[in-house]
Amino acid sequence: MKHRYIKYQIQSINRIIFRLLLLLSLYLYLSLSPAAAFAESQDEQPSELAQQIQQEIDRVNKLIYSKPKTVLSQVNAIRSKYKNKLSLLHQATLIGFEAWSYTNTNQFQLALDKIDKINQLNKPEINNFDWIVNNTKGFIYWHMGQGQQALKHHLLAYEDIKNKPSFVRSIITTENNIGYTSVQLGFYQQALPYLERVLAYNLKQDNPSVLAISYNNIGEALFHLKQVDKALSYHRKALAIRIKHEIIFHASYSYHNLGVIYHHRKNYRQAKENLLKAIKIRVDNSYMLGILESQLVLAKVYQETSEHSVFSELLVDIIANATKHKLLNSLAHAYELQSEFFKGQGVYQHALTAYENYHKTLENVQLKKTDFQLAQYITKSSTVSKDINILQLQKENEIQQLEVENQQKRAHIIFAAAIIIVAVLSVSLWLLQLKRRKIQAINQYLSVTLHDLKATQGKLIESEKMSALTTLVSGMAHQINTPLGVAITSVSVIKDKVDTFFEAVNQGQVTRMSMTLMLNDTSDASKLALSAMDKTAKLVTQFKMISAQLEGDKQQEFELAEHLINQADLIMGQLNNNQLEINVHGSNVKISSYPSALGKVLAHLVNNSIEHGFINTEVPKIDIEIKALAQSVTICYQDNGKGIDSEKISKIFDPFYTSKMGSDNVGLGLSIVYNLVVQLMQGSISVEPSTDAGTTFNINLPMQLTALS
Repeated sequence: MKHRYIKYQIQSINRIIFRLLLLLSLYLYLSLSPAAAFAESQDEQPSELAQQIQQEIDRVNKLIYSKPKTVLSQVNAIRSKYKNKLSLLHQATLIGFEAWSYTNTNQFQLALDKIDKINQLNKPEINNFDWIVNNTKGFIYWHMGQGQQALKHHLLAYEDIKNKPSFVRSIITTENNIGYTSVQLGFYQQALPYLERVLAYNLKQDNPSVLAISYNNIGEALFHLKQVDKALSYHRKALAIRIKHEIIFHASYSYHNLGVIYHHRKNYRQAKENLLKAIKIRVDNSYMLGILESQLVLAKVYQETSEHSVFSELLVDIIANATKHKLLNSLAHAYELQSEFFKGQGVYQHALTAYENYHKTLENVQLKKTDFQLAQYITKSSTVSKDINILQLQKENEIQQLEVENQQKRAHIIFAAAIIIVAVLSVSLWLLQLKRRKIQAINQYLSVTLHDLKATQGKLIESEKMSALTTLVSGMAHQINTPLGVAITSVSVIKDKVDTFFEAVNQGQVTRMSMTLMLNDTSDASKLALSAMDKTAKLVTQFKMISAQLEGDKQQEFELAEHLINQADLIMGQLNNNQLEINVHGSNVKISSYPSALGKVLAHLVNNSIEHGFINTEVPKIDIEIKALAQSVTICYQDNGKGIDSEKISKIFDPFYTSKMGSDNVGLGLSIVYNLVVQLMQGSISVEPSTDAGTTFNINLPMQLTALS
């Protein structure tokens, strides 16, 4: 925006007349300028009503631990009863209760979405809203099995609340959460100071529920520090309080911990009794994570008491529920127990299968953590982008407002100039200069801020790239680890068999039957090991293809249609599939590109159609149409298979993504296609989903490639 400045020279004006005129012009300007005022009011609730609301909130707070399913209806009842009479703190507390209720019933995403609604409230001057959000998120992430995220949010909550003496109970609660989460992460000695301070405070309060939690948490820390007798004493105290005050849900924690201690002492009868009580309470409250936790300890009891039938049935039930609810840590522990059991029974094939499932589950846990971190980086980048856009809009809005103000003030000055031209013009020049400096200062500040935000966005993009690389490496490790684990286990079995045979030879107890069994078992294990190592070698070869496919090909000019027809015939000859039909038609154009790379793209697309699209197709058919454009050419590849679901479209070009998990497909085919088309041939590729008429890939390639640095 350009401003024109006009200089006026005032001559032959009497000083007295000039001062009078100047005073008059200032008076007119001030009298015409608008004035703004605002007042804030806040209705104060009667003390009796506030106490009544707080009593009902405290009553619902107790239900969170004993009857979490009833909390949602109680919260809605309070909202309906008091409506707009609830203070902001009351509203935030009720939102927190809903989030805790969703968490205790395993609805974790609903819990996270609900607790974030507190940030939409107008925060009073003195509040603990940030504490409520972080404290509740820590609780939710702990129940999701993400202990590090839980500890992170509890520490954030403690940082927010520790210097607010009016929230003593919140400070104590946070210290308790930090201590308990530290126990779950294995930092037992570091957790004790927090937990002991919490217990000392709760002994002076009249809150049995919280006091029982303190005894329970210290008991868990002491048990892991090998102080079993003291741990048993604390858990008994916690259980006595919970039974006396009918805190039913949290009594399950006491029964579970007592069961763990009795199992440690090999007092199997009492271990069973306490664990079964814990399981019953948790089943009644739909607390699936706790159910599986107690069932796993009970399974160990059955295994050690040689109750193999009950152990097997319970383990099958645990695996089914853990798989259904996607509780991967519990699922991994169950497969580990199953593998040990089959190995002890001498059923090595089943032991190998369980061992594979155990490692696959652990890898899925790690992948889940990696995906979570990647999602966080993407969310942060998106937030920064939104902030930049908002800042730009604010800048434009401020400039526009300043322009409007300048226009109004100019109108006022022109009106006054009809009476005293010299005085009004003098004031006008002064005001315009002042506003120009203000706009320049604002623009300079906003430019610096915009530059800083763009720099931050660049750093976040680099973080996303590192996360993508982590995902790629994790995927490679995921694919290679399982066959290597099978090979190692098979070789271990061969060693055990050979050692057993040598022992029999040394003792002179070799029989024809034992030798035959040994040779058969060794042969089976050898086949498994060779198969696993062969699979590993093939995987390594496929991994090399990610970069190898982009090398060794020379750019040259060729007839596109003729080349595609020749490649289709070559592919048909290699497949030896008489039912498959590939039709190539369209414009016959010459392009300068990489013919070998284009052939590999076509081979991967055909293989993708055969593997995923033609599963139930009686007459498989592939149609390839060439469309010439001004500076580029489009290759439309379409099959008549089952198509691709729309929700999978965004992932099909990602490395290691496949809809056939567990098969020999590692999910690299379409990722290689994308790299060849985009990186090497400087084109683009997109896919159109259609469950009725198969899948269509549109590849756009330039007629001439530009030089690459």
